[in-house]
Amino acid sequence: MHRASRPGAICSPPVAVPDGVVLIQQHREDFPGAVRQGQSFPSEDTVDHIDALRRDGPRVHMTLRHETAVGTWTHSFTFEPLDRGKVDAALAAADLRLDRFLDPARTWILARAC
Repeated sequence: MHRASRPGAICSPPVAVPDGVVLIQQHREDFPGAVRQGQSFPSEDTVDHIDALRRDGPRVHMTLRHETAVGTWTHSFTFEPLDRGKVDAALAAADLRLDRFLDPARTWILARAC
């Protein structure tokens, strides 16, 4: 789950939530240990490349390069894997509640302001 550097927080500092909705990506539990710098992940329309990767305890700092037929862009982020209990606690600390999962794998979470 992408998460801010403040323990127990989804958003730090507090952010305005457009229409009271937040979209959160939660990674598989094995994802942090399984990925390596230089790996590529092709999908139907995109190839994602891990250009930078640094582990800092449970946190992972990563830069992905996304390539499509029409362009390339990078996305840098930090995430920390959280189990369901920690996700619920982090949402509550940010005055959010889990509305629903958006996919069968439960990768994408739709949360709403309380």
